[in-house]
Amino acid sequence: MRLLLIILAVLTAITAASAQAPTPSPPPFLLAVEDAFYIAGRGVVATGKVERGSIKTGDTVEIVGSKPTKTATIAGIEMSRKVVSEAKAGDQVGVILRGTEKGDVERGQVLAKPGTVKTYTKIKATIDLFQSHEGGRSTPIFDKYRSLVYFRGAGSSGIVSFPAGVASIAPGQKGTAVEIVFEKPVPVENGQAFTIRESSRTVGSGKVTALIQ
Repeated sequence: MRLLLIILAVLTAITAASAQAPTPSPPPFLLAVEDAFYIAGRGVVATGKVERGSIKTGDTVEIVGSKPTKTATIAGIEMSRKVVSEAKAGDQVGVILRGTEKGDVERGQVLAKPGTVKTYTKIKATIDLFQSHEGGRSTPIFDKYRSLVYFRGAGSSGIVSFPAGVASIAPGQKGTAVEIVFEKPVPVENGQAFTIRESSRTVGSGKVTALIQ
C-alpha cells in the first residue's frame, strides 16, 4: 500500500508539472515569394510555399527584400484553385495583398510576420566548394570572388571575401569562413542555408553564421 501511495504521488507531481509547463509559441509566418503579378480588380497576387507558421485572411504581413519594407493585408488566399481562409507550413498558395501596388512585390522577397525578418547587405558564413565530379569547379576561387548566392531559390549578387591569410579556396574544401557583401539588401536569417551558383551551375553551398548591420 505504501508503495502504491508513493507511485500515485509521483504521477500526480509529474501531471502537475506538465500542466504548468509553458506551451511553445508557434513559429512566425514566412513565405518566400516565387512569383508576383497584378490582376485587374483584385490587386497584387504573390505566390509561393508557406515555409513556416500560418496565415489567415485579414492578417497583416511585411513584404521584406531588396525594396523598402512594406506592410500589407492578406485580402484572400487561394490553394489548389480554391479559396481558403487559412494556410499553414507546406501549403503552396497565392495570396492577394491589399495595400500594395504593381511592382511592390517580386521574386526574392518574403512575406513575414511583422518584425520577424530583416534585410542585410553583409553576412558572415561558412562555405563548401563542390568538386568538378559533383558539378562544381575544377579550379579554385580567389579573394573578392563574385557570384550569385541563392537563398530560398532566389539569387543575389555578392562578393565573397576571405579571412586574412587565405589566398584561395580549392574545390572540395569545406567549412571555410568568409564574409559576403551583397549589391542589394537580402532577407536573411542566422543559420540559413544557401547555394553558390555560376550561371546555371551550382558550385558550392554555405550557412550563415552572423548577420552584420
